[in-house]
Amino acid sequence: MSAENREAPLLEVSDLKVHFGEASAPVKAVDGVSFSIGRGETLGLVGESGCGKTTTGMAIVNLVKSTGGSILFEGREITSIDHLSRAEQLQLRSQIQIVFQDPFSSLNPRMSLFQTLDQPLKIHGMAPQDRRERIDMLLDRVGLNPAHASRYAHEFSGGQRQRIGIARALALNPKLIICDEAVSALDVSIQAQIINLLIDLQEEFGLSYLFISHDLAVVEHLADRVAVMYLGKIIEAARYDEVFSAPKHPYTRALLSSIPVPDPKGRGEERQTIKGEMPSPFAPPSGCHFHPRCPVVMAKCKVERPSLEFVDEEHQVSCHLSTKQADTSLGTPKKGELA
Repeated sequence: MSAENREAPLLEVSDLKVHFGEASAPVKAVDGVSFSIGRGETLGLVGESGCGKTTTGMAIVNLVKSTGGSILFEGREITSIDHLSRAEQLQLRSQIQIVFQDPFSSLNPRMSLFQTLDQPLKIHGMAPQDRRERIDMLLDRVGLNPAHASRYAHEFSGGQRQRIGIARALALNPKLIICDEAVSALDVSIQAQIINLLIDLQEEFGLSYLFISHDLAVVEHLADRVAVMYLGKIIEAARYDEVFSAPKHPYTRALLSSIPVPDPKGRGEERQTIKGEMPSPFAPPSGCHFHPRCPVVMAKCKVERPSLEFVDEEHQVSCHLSTKQADTSLGTPKKGELA
C-alpha cells in the first residue's frame, strides 16, 4: 500500500465488536477487528463460514449494529448513523454500497430491471431524463443489454443477476463497495467473468473493495492485501503476495493448502488439512481459539491468547509461533485477471 493510503485511508475500522445476546454471556460474532482500506485498494477478508466476516461487512454499512469500536470513512465517524440528518445519511449511503452473495434473493421479484436501478437514483434526487441515461450507461458497463430493462429478475441467469447487483451498487458513484461472497453462488466460468468485471470497474472508477470470501483462490486475483478471520478475530493480515507465498499462521497455511490445483502431485509439499469444525461462538475455546484444530499446538496456546502483532513492516499475525520461519514452498503468485 502506498504512503498516501497509509496516511489517509478511505475506511478505517478499529477494534470493531459485534456481540449478540445477553451482556452477561454474549455471542462474539466480531470481537476486536481492525483494518483499513486505501483509495483504489482491495482488501480480501477471508475465512470459513461463521467466522464473522459477513457480520463485519454488515456493520460497516449499518445493517447490523456494532457494540464496540469505531468505523471511520474519509476520517468521519460512521459507527452509528442515527445521529445524522436524512440528507447526511443519504450522502453517506451513496458512498458505501454492497453486493450480496445471492443475486436472486437480493433483488425484488416485483420490480423490473429498470425499476431496480431507477429507485436509488430517484431517492437521491436525480432528474428523470438523467436517470434514464444513467441506467443505460450502467447496464452497458456491466455487460447487460439496455433493451432488456423491462425484464424481471427471474428472466435473467445467475451471472446476469449478479451483474444487476453490481450495476445497482455503482448507480450512485460510490467510493467503497463491499462484495459479500459476490461470486460464491456462481459457476466457475461465470466467477471469472464477474471477477474480471470488478477489476475493470475498479480501474475505471477508482473504486475500493472490501472483498469478503471463503475462497482464497478467488481473493488471490483481486486483493492488494488479505486479512484472515477465525472465530470473530483477524489472525493474519499482510500484502496478498506475502500471505500466499509466506503464510505464517497455521490456519492460513491450511487454507492455502486446501486450494484445488490441476495436478495435486505437482503441489510440492504434503497437503495440510484442518481437522474438525470451527468451535461455536457460544463457547469459544480458551487461549488461542484455533488451538483445538492446530497441528503445531503448544501448551501455551491452550491458556494464553496471542495478540495480533507485526512480524515485519506490513505483516501481522496472531500466533505464538509467529517468530519462526514460515513455509515458503507455495511460491509467489501474480495478481491479475483470471483466464
